[in-house]
Amino acid sequence: YSFFLLFIAYPSSGTPYVDHQSSYFSIIAIYCFILALKTNFKFYWFFLPIILGIAFLTKQAPSGHIFIIILLLSIIYFVYNFNINSLLYIFFGSILFSLCFIIIFKIAKIPFSLFLEQYILFPFSLGENRLDFLLPLEFKRIFLRFKLIHLSLLILIIVIFQNTIKNFKYLINVDCLVAASLIASSFALIAHQLMTINGIFIFFMIPILCGFSHIYYLKYLKSKNYIVLFLVILSFSSTLHYSYKYIYKRDFMDLSKVNISDAVNANSLDKKLNGVKWITTLYPDNPKKEINLLNEAIEVIKNDNSNKVLVTDYQFISVVLDTYDYSPNKYWYKHHVYPTINEKYFENYRKFFINQLVKNKIETIYTIKPLWGDDNVLEGILEDDCIKKTLITPILDKSLLLNCNSLKMKK
Repeated sequence: YSFFLLFIAYPSSGTPYVDHQSSYFSIIAIYCFILALKTNFKFYWFFLPIILGIAFLTKQAPSGHIFIIILLLSIIYFVYNFNINSLLYIFFGSILFSLCFIIIFKIAKIPFSLFLEQYILFPFSLGENRLDFLLPLEFKRIFLRFKLIHLSLLILIIVIFQNTIKNFKYLINVDCLVAASLIASSFALIAHQLMTINGIFIFFMIPILCGFSHIYYLKYLKSKNYIVLFLVILSFSSTLHYSYKYIYKRDFMDLSKVNISDAVNANSLDKKLNGVKWITTLYPDNPKKEINLLNEAIEVIKNDNSNKVLVTDYQFISVVLDTYDYSPNKYWYKHHVYPTINEKYFENYRKFFINQLVKNKIETIYTIKPLWGDDNVLEGILEDDCIKKTLITPILDKSLLLNCNSLKMKK
């Protein structure tokens, strides 16, 4: 099962993005929780809050959901298995993580108010809208779409149900808490997948669930030997199918509609990209044209020695230029990454954006088009009299920042 996991957990996007990373850390936290329950090694309790903290700082979801699952199951465990030493280990682990968190913020000079606004309050304000993606709870979307995950869970559910009927106290048994953590985490990941509308990646849970189902089957059922064979085949076939469909073919979001075989070597963009196969949804039939347009834009930016911000979905360009792009945002996607002009936290975002421009003495903003999630990143941020916009190439706009009241705002 671990061997199958090695393949199916490989990120379908080529490199892991935040949803992958947060999910992987969250599952490591579940492993740590299980080991804390099943062994006498109390350092698992110490590491648990640290791993959960790292997962949360990677991305708020699904780590936040996993945190709630572990918290609730830990409360149940300690109510019936109170151990002051284990609780002290959790406390000291939490203190160590908090101290590291504070020290990093002090070194980086990040105001906690910005963290609270940008990482907690604004994403939390989006939560209600994301529920629209989850609802209604349709059988086809929840169960049929993820049927192999549910099949992998079936034995764990049967064991809990069967043993609870025999003895209601089984619900507080360590084995029950372990199985419950796996079942709840699987549903949390399914909910997260549906709410984010990102490329499907949560099938890496199948070998994990099959492995634990194998353990529980041998311990509690043992009635039909072919069930073990079924779990192995389910894990193997799922790995084979999804590894080919999503990983080998790079069937990730919009790349699913692109013929990957048309990709070209990206070394003509920069030697750092030698060996990378280049193709995007923008120029699926002519990737060389896209590279030529990018080279033209990069050459213009390279010859400009002013302090500049790069607004682009091509995040590698600052690496090619060997420069810092001073971007106020991680990436550009209004409403989902930063608030739009009519949303609650827009004024906070506007002040932050302008402060970044002023603090770094930015003179020019280059926009490389198209932007997938925004058509005008400066809308509402700066007035028209603050910008002199020029079309430089078919994909490159230059916005020269002028002396105006907005840019005289003090940090």
